[in-house]
Amino acid sequence: MASSSEVDIKAFSYDRKLLDDEVRILTVQPGEFGSAVYCTVSTETLANVLPYKALSYCWGEAALQDWIWLNEKRFDITRNVFGALQYLRMQKTPLRIWIDALCIHQDDIAEKNAQVQHMGQIYERASETIVWLGPSNPDFPDALDALVASSKKSPTSQLLLA
Repeated sequence: MASSSEVDIKAFSYDRKLLDDEVRILTVQPGEFGSAVYCTVSTETLANVLPYKALSYCWGEAALQDWIWLNEKRFDITRNVFGALQYLRMQKTPLRIWIDALCIHQDDIAEKNAQVQHMGQIYERASETIVWLGPSNPDFPDALDALVASSKKSPTSQLLLA
């Protein structure tokens, strides 16, 4: 991985629009909690996408307050997505994950509309869907109890707690 002095400090921009059958997948490079987050994004067809996980989360405050390195360029993200990446990335293995805020060009309304039509397939084809509730807080036990109760109501749902 390039050091920050070797990295292009220009902001990341999406190289092209997605075709109707395509999806972007984020690969989060291994790292220690609290260190810079380095990622790459690739474009794959929905029919032939390699295994990945999907992230479901609360967008939280819309202000872009943190950033990551994406394809060796700075990419501004919300604090909630940054927190999820810090907690979810692994120390030794890359993590392939779909996160709407990063894998969909949020400033391209046509792309957002097209990708929303595919979100059912995106989540269905994921090897695992991770629900990010944010870092621990006093309300966490109540939210977790509600999730566990909800997962028990559906015979097809499975709740994995780390």
